[in-house]
Amino acid sequence: MPVLRVMAGVTILIVGGLLVLSELGINITPLIAGASVLGLAVSFGSQSLVRDIVSVCSSWPRIRSASANISTAARSRARSRDSRCARSGCAIRTAN
Repeated sequence: MPVLRVMAGVTILIVGGLLVLSELGINITPLIAGASVLGLAVSFGSQSLVRDIVSVCSSWPRIRSASANISTAARSRARSRDSRCARSGCAIRTAN
């Protein structure tokens, strides 16, 4: 709720300020045009941000399953290496 209250307050201040400037005889058309151009730029920027977030969220399950497959494969290789060494009697060397 505080975010909506702040946004409503800012909107009221901006509209009130534009009305005061208009009553003082200042042409507010360029200010409104500038605000619309700024709004257009913000909308295009947020569009690419949302597209990036959606693409990351949609690829997250594939990334998780790929890392799970890699760790499963690494464990199975380690198990097969251990069983081969147990059968043949070789020692596994570790770095100190």
